[in-house]
Amino acid sequence: MGKSWLLIALCVLAAALVGCGSERGTVGAPKPPTPQAEATYPPLRATVSTKAPTETPAAVPTPTMVPILRLMSGWVVTAIERNSTEIELLRVRHESGEIWEFVTDGPIGIDAAHLLLHRDTGERVEVGFLDRDGFLIALVVNDLPTR
Repeated sequence: MGKSWLLIALCVLAAALVGCGSERGTVGAPKPPTPQAEATYPPLRATVSTKAPTETPAAVPTPTMVPILRLMSGWVVTAIERNSTEIELLRVRHESGEIWEFVTDGPIGIDAAHLLLHRDTGERVEVGFLDRDGFLIALVVNDLPTR
């Protein structure tokens, strides 16, 4: 009976070692990650938009000088006609005594005969004009009521 006891003890010991040996093999090995423990990392390279513009931007206009209509009033000194509807040269004396000289680019709404009538009666006129390259360009001449 002594040998059977020894044989049983060796079997139990062997079974215990086999059980422990299987655990011993997994102690140092990494465990596979569980779905909850997986970390999410950003992509390795940034996404850069390579879309081209859909249309070419319009050229930026360069600023241009916009002429400003100015007004002056005074008494007709001279009115020289270019033709029956246009004035070649108009001179008007301002209240300060200064004589303003105007040229025209076309009809201005009044003829030379009417302007000469203003000169003879001493009635004032109002001249709407532009200052273009040092020339005063009359665009319109209006009658002013007498005071």
